This record gives sequence, structure tokens and C-alpha cells, in this order.
Amino acid sequence: MMHAVDARVIIPSRKHLSTTLITDMATEIQHILVKKLNEANELSLTVDIWSNRQMRSCIGITANLISKWMLYNAMLACRRFKGHSTADNIDAQFEEIVSNFGITYKVTEVELPEVPLAVENRTLMILREYLRPN
Repeated sequence: MMHAVDARVIIPSRKHLSTTLITDMATEIQHILVKKLNEANELSLTVDIWSNRQMRSCIGITANLISKWMLYNAMLACRRFKGHSTADNIDAQFEEIVSNFGITYKVTEVELPEVPLAVENRTLMILREYLRPN
């Protein structure tokens, strides 16, 4: 159909789009994000866990930073959370994501909205080792 509009337009196949183009774009965006995260002296992270209607849990981690007097927010991860929402499992997922971005020693604050108090207290004790002293 697009070929009829403009013969120069080449529409990629579904397979090429999903296996190459989207993957390449995600890699490029991650490189830009890592560069921006490395510019910051300090990072504040928000860790959130929720379940959908089918009771499949997800974990999301967002970063907040100030660079050159501009506030930036970025989603570092939004993925399936496997296993129980225990402090140790949250810590393992958190550690994997934070280390993938190389920001372990830049984190100065971690927020855990709407987590049961017992899990939050234990999780904050575990995550405290990641926090860079102010």
C-alpha cells in the first residue's frame, strides 16, 4: 500500500522489525541513558512492585537525577518479577538492574512506594549497602 504512495518507501518485515530494528533502537537508547546516568553525581531510585489481574508480578525501577540544572526521570526497568516478593528477591532483582547500568555507587536514595512495612524495612536494610553516603 505504501509502495503505491511512494515507490521509494520500503516497509520492513515484521521479523526484521522485531529482531533487528527494535533491538538496535533499544541498545542505542540504553547507551544514551547510561551516558546521562554517568553525568550525574547522585541518583534517586524508585522501586515499585505490582501484580496484574492474572497475579503476575512486575518490578519497575525509575531513576531521578539532576544534570546541568535539568531534572531527568528515566525508566531503568519494567520486567516480570519471578518468585515471592521477599526482601531477598527484591534485592536480587534490584542488584541485577543497577549493576547493568553501572550506577551502584551513585545511588543516594531509594523509595519503595506501597510495599508492606515488614518487607520494606527488611528491603531497606539490604538496599542500604547500595546507598552512597551523602
